Amino acid sequence: MFYFIADPTTYHRVHRESTHAFATAPVEWDVHELVLLAETRDQKRTLHKQVQYLAKILDIRTPNEGELDRLFPAVDASTRWKHVVDLYWARPLPKPFNLQEVEGVDHASYRTVQQFKRLPDSDAKAIFDFLCKHNASVVLDFISRADPDDPAAR
Repeated sequence: MFYFIADPTTYHRVHRESTHAFATAPVEWDVHELVLLAETRDQKRTLHKQVQYLAKILDIRTPNEGELDRLFPAVDASTRWKHVVDLYWARPLPKPFNLQEVEGVDHASYRTVQQFKRLPDSDAKAIFDFLCKHNASVVLDFISRADPDDPAAR
C-alpha cells in the first residue's frame, strides 16, 4: 500500500485523470497495489480530511512529450516531474479520513511526506482495517470488481 500526496492545485486532476506525477519514481511497487490519495493539509480548513480517494497502480513510466503539461496545466509540470503513475479504479471514500484517526498508525512519519511513501505492513494493516469499518462499500468494490481491463475501473 502506498500513500500519495498532492497539493490542492493538482489533487482533483489526480483522481479525475487517474494519473499522478513525481520527480522520483516509487520503487518496489506492484501492479494492482492499493494507493491512498491524499491532499496536503490546508491549515485554514481544519475540518478538511486528507485521504479522500483510493486507487490502484497500473503502471509507472516516463511521460510522453507534453503529457504532464496537458494533464497538470499552469503548474510547470514538465519541469517539476519526470515520472507518471497510471492509476485505475480511483474511488471516492464515502467517509474521508486523516491518518491521525487510524489507531496503530505511526502518524508522525507521514508529516514530512512530500510525494509518496510506501506504508509499512503494520500501518497498511491498520488502515485496511479502518477502511473496512468506515468505508466498507469501497473495500467490497475493490475486492469484487477492481479489474484494470474493465472500462468501469478507469
